[in-house]
Amino acid sequence: MTRRRAALEGLLRVRGCEAALVYGAERAGTAVPWLTGWPVTREAALVVRAGEARVMFVCYDNHVPNARTMARDVDVRAGGRSALAAALEWIKGWPQRVKRLGVIGAVPALDQPGQVRGWPRRRGTSRSSTGTMCGCGW
Repeated sequence: MTRRRAALEGLLRVRGCEAALVYGAERAGTAVPWLTGWPVTREAALVVRAGEARVMFVCYDNHVPNARTMARDVDVRAGGRSALAAALEWIKGWPQRVKRLGVIGAVPALDQPGQVRGWPRRRGTSRSSTGTMCGCGW
């Protein structure tokens, strides 16, 4: 896991991203399991920022105890109705605003206007007054 985390943090540096949102849902996508060991049941959103503890939001709340047992080197938290929304709200609450957020995984809300307020709505590099989301493909 240490090597994998270092690889991701290196990719973020290369892409100029301050943090990453790694998303998976319905057992689809391999990035969350590869980085944590959690197989992703309904939904999981992992937040990675170089030099800080990783945090993963999980739906459903009753999955949290199992996720805490299985996931390695990550602070697992309940995601409520949406792990994605919980993760983005948590990121927005950081004292130092994230200007460029790397996104790994098929994040559905980015294609739906108004679902995730305060963030650009399309994949790829886009700019807004709240910062930039950039795709960080492997």
